[in-house]
Amino acid sequence: MKTRPANIAALILILASFACLVPGLTRPALTLDITPVLPFLGKMTIFHQTRSIIGTIRNLYDTGNMLVAALILLFSVVVPFAKGLSLLYVLAWKRAPGRMALFRFVALIGKWSMADVFVMGILLAYMAAGASEGVAATLHDGFWFFLGYCILSVASAQLMRAEPVPEA
Repeated sequence: MKTRPANIAALILILASFACLVPGLTRPALTLDITPVLPFLGKMTIFHQTRSIIGTIRNLYDTGNMLVAALILLFSVVVPFAKGLSLLYVLAWKRAPGRMALFRFVALIGKWSMADVFVMGILLAYMAAGASEGVAATLHDGFWFFLGYCILSVASAQLMRAEPVPEA
C-alpha cells in the first residue's frame, strides 16, 4: 500500500510533536522586563516576569481571568493533545467505528488551530517589546519547543493518509 511509508513518517512526527509539546507547555517561554530610565532615579526595574504556558494559565486563573485562562488551556493544551491522540487512534485502528469522521474532524480543526496563533502572539510580544525603550523580552526554550510542536503537528496531519477500509 502506497500510504504506509507516509503513515509511518506521520506516526514519527506525531510522537515527536508530543515530545515537543510537553516541554513547550511547562518550560519557560518568555521573559518580559520593563526597566525604564527615570529622571533622578536612573534605571529602575518595574516589572520582571518569566512564564511558561502552563504558568501563564495558572496566573490568569489565580488573578480572576478565568475566561482567558480557559481559552489558552483549551487551545494550547486540550486541543493539541486531543488532536495528537485522535491521529494516533486513526493510525492504530483501521476498522474502528467513526475513524474517517474523526480524521476529517482533525483535518478541519487543524486549519483553525490556535496553537500556532499563540506562538505568533508570543513572537509579536517579543518583537514589540524589543522595539520599545526600557522594555525587553527574551524567548526561552519553552517557546521553541512549542513552535516545534506546531510545525511537527501540522506536518504529521498533512502527511498522514487514512483511506476507508472496505468491509470484509
